[in-house]
Amino acid sequence: MIGIQAVKSGTISPWDLPAEVIEHILSEIGLHRDLVNFACASRLCSQLAIPRHTQYRTLRIGTNTSAHIWAHLACRPDLACNINRTTHRSLSP
Repeated sequence: MIGIQAVKSGTISPWDLPAEVIEHILSEIGLHRDLVNFACASRLCSQLAIPRHTQYRTLRIGTNTSAHIWAHLACRPDLACNINRTTHRSLSP
């Protein structure tokens, strides 16, 4: 919730927004390089974006996909929930 002091002073920072709103905004950033640029802005930005929003947005699955990836995602549901696109790579004949 936006603090009363911020409202009184007329200076509202993006960090005054609820955490859920900031998370949603970050989830809408489509390009990886834009997320990296955001993360480079400050330590706080970095902590918000990495790794939650920079890893596993697109999962490329192949016939030789390692089991450790699945185990990692099973242990890290916070990263697995960010997958919004999967692609399957097949081996070339």
